[in-house]
Amino acid sequence: MSAPWSRITVLTLTVAITAGVGLHIERSRPNYVESATVLFTVPAANSSTTVYTWQAGALISTGSVISQIVMSPQIEHKVARAGGTAAYSLTLVNLYNQDYPDYGYPEATLSVHSPDQVSTHRTYLIAKRMLIETLASRQRQARVPRGHRIVAQVANDSGPIPRTGSRKRALGGLLLLGLVAASTGWSLTGRRRIPGRRRESVST
Repeated sequence: MSAPWSRITVLTLTVAITAGVGLHIERSRPNYVESATVLFTVPAANSSTTVYTWQAGALISTGSVISQIVMSPQIEHKVARAGGTAAYSLTLVNLYNQDYPDYGYPEATLSVHSPDQVSTHRTYLIAKRMLIETLASRQRQARVPRGHRIVAQVANDSGPIPRTGSRKRALGGLLLLGLVAASTGWSLTGRRRIPGRRRESVST
């Protein structure tokens, strides 16, 4: 294939692939996210500042254990059986420490995400119920008196919010990659092989 036709073929393929990927990005469905803040607190009868400060370490430990239990395969299976088809997570809030977890407060974040708005909200409600039930059942098994049980207060529910990301940034990056690919293909296909000169042997 001659150099001009090779260049035309490369440019056509590059434009077709770039346009196809760009169309997929433009038509992609948004991802719905719903999140809330979970605060592990002492009972209302013991909610004074002194008692809260004294039990802060125990509350953080309880929140860490409950978060691991809620994220275990057993609870995930229960959530799925109850109709929770979206992905969810429950993690303690790390106070800006990337090297080692810094859990200064007994506070966690419950987050759910999926491409379907109804599924996201339904899974959020199921996961929240499982969290509260797990915390209560573990304390019942430990025979903690009802008036001394730790409770989970769920607040700041965001509701299902669509997150589409930055389409303009994605399309701009795609266009840049397309230009680089087209330029590289144009340069490679334009090179012509220069035939080497034959050396004539001189007989003596």
